[in-house]
Amino acid sequence: MKSTFGISLQVLFEREGNFSNLPHDEVTNHGVTLPTWQEYVGHPVSIEEMRELSVEDVAPLYRTQFWDRCSCDNMPIGVDAYLFDFAVNSGVHAACTVLQKIVGVMSDGTIGRLTIAACASMNRTTLLEQLHQARWQFIEKVPNFALYGKGWLNRITIVHRFCIHLQNAIT
Repeated sequence: MKSTFGISLQVLFEREGNFSNLPHDEVTNHGVTLPTWQEYVGHPVSIEEMRELSVEDVAPLYRTQFWDRCSCDNMPIGVDAYLFDFAVNSGVHAACTVLQKIVGVMSDGTIGRLTIAACASMNRTTLLEQLHQARWQFIEKVPNFALYGKGWLNRITIVHRFCIHLQNAIT
């Protein structure tokens, strides 16, 4: 199966933005928070080091901590990119659990051969639509929805459109 990681990452970076150090939020660059980056590199990181991070620096983190953990290379085209964005925005466990509920396998938050097989047996367009609906419902229940909800729903709408395009472009 063709990997869409590169184009999916590019679309993610369009949503995530650059360096941010807002008082009510984590220090973030290219969508990676300071605690996430420190855990990934295994040592404390200064705000200045966070500011200097490049897209090339954080791409391997996105690959290993989100794309690979969601087994996106084994997902149908379009579903892979959507699941990836869901995991980045809401956490790997949440994204994988929602997907597993949709495909009717045990919802343990870890993608394995049963989840992959269940996803492969479904129509990829139907699976993408059900994942989009479930993500919408998931986001509406997040405690910070009143503050960030409009932006989150806008994000998933844009990502959903991209994934439909991806499904139609790559067979």
